Amino acid sequence: MKILHINASYKPAFIYGGPTVSVAKLCEELQALDKAEGSEFKAERLRLKAKDENVESDANIRDIQVVVYTTLANGKEELPYKNGELKLVNGVPVHYFKRITKDHSHLSPGLLRHLWKTVDDFDLVHIHAWWNLVSVGAALICTLKDKKFILSPRGTLSSYSFHNRKSLFKRLFHFVFGKPLLKKALFQVSSGKEKRDVGQILGTEAKCHVIPNFVELKGAWEIKRKKGKDNAVAQLLFFSRIEQKKGLEFLLEACAHLKIPYHLSIAGTGEVDYVSSLKVLATHLELDRQITWLGQVATEDKFKILAAYDLLVLPSYDENFANVVIESLAVGTPVLISPKVGLADYVMEKKLGWVVKQDKLLINEKIEDIFKNSHISSAVGEYGMNTIRKDYSEETLKKNYLDFYGSILQK
Repeated sequence: MKILHINASYKPAFIYGGPTVSVAKLCEELQALDKAEGSEFKAERLRLKAKDENVESDANIRDIQVVVYTTLANGKEELPYKNGELKLVNGVPVHYFKRITKDHSHLSPGLLRHLWKTVDDFDLVHIHAWWNLVSVGAALICTLKDKKFILSPRGTLSSYSFHNRKSLFKRLFHFVFGKPLLKKALFQVSSGKEKRDVGQILGTEAKCHVIPNFVELKGAWEIKRKKGKDNAVAQLLFFSRIEQKKGLEFLLEACAHLKIPYHLSIAGTGEVDYVSSLKVLATHLELDRQITWLGQVATEDKFKILAAYDLLVLPSYDENFANVVIESLAVGTPVLISPKVGLADYVMEKKLGWVVKQDKLLINEKIEDIFKNSHISSAVGEYGMNTIRKDYSEETLKKNYLDFYGSILQK
């Protein structure tokens, strides 16, 4: 089975946050299946493709091969590779192509030309994200070439994304051009929320298959849980890219009225002007002494940071998944999130934290309640570690993706 993954950005463009990391992790895990000689996955590949007991007729599916087409996108800069250059990134062959627009449109004629020439070399095409000319162009080429393609929206087909910024252009583009292409897609989504979002955008029940994101957790199991710096002070953490949809202002306003001793650390970066506006708000709320702006955290330090705090808070307007929620729970740090976070249903069902509406008073009350009953949050943290180990096992997720791809090829 030869699968082409297409995403406008790829490692080492970590500036784009969770989606880039998740796509890379998926590709790496699928590529690793090729080395799993004698494993259950080798047998599973054969079972899925074979329509009868004649395994020899399906010899071409004995191996899973993954290839990635992407651009040189790295924020406003470009990755230091040549146009069309092939790199082996953690075992995955990745073709990097120049883009001629430096914004989120990511127009890359070279990538699209190469895709037109080579798309028939692949059994499946898996496109990641929407609203950029790499993804839309790839969907068009697959449609014209009658090639089956999967679309993982990665949060780009939510109502928030659809109506946020340049919404008139998006609506016109969607109804004239985008919607017909989307109706050709098979969707892989990361949560029930994202499935509902896709249905609302398309105005119909979409063909969606729900599989959670791969989340890199190997470093989490090696971390020993630590209490915050000061046992008498509630240690709060916001850990994400800093942008409007994260709802950080709700947390700042909630903290301004806390009656318990606390300290808030904010880990992440964003557009300079927007981060500056939040710092101005924090100063206006007289929070400067209670806040530390950590900036970008190195990947190797992520789990150490998450484990050193009492509570992760993510009051987002919209998240299709939120990898950091799983990462935090994996090291025993409970979470307080908004209902707009894709993992909200999971957190409530498994009792791994608290889900609170985007309201500064409600967030304030819940934080105070959590720390007045600290024995409960400690129990939640321990339970969370064990739950994530089981539910987000790489073996389980690999099998789910294998089943999904195999079911498409059988049709």
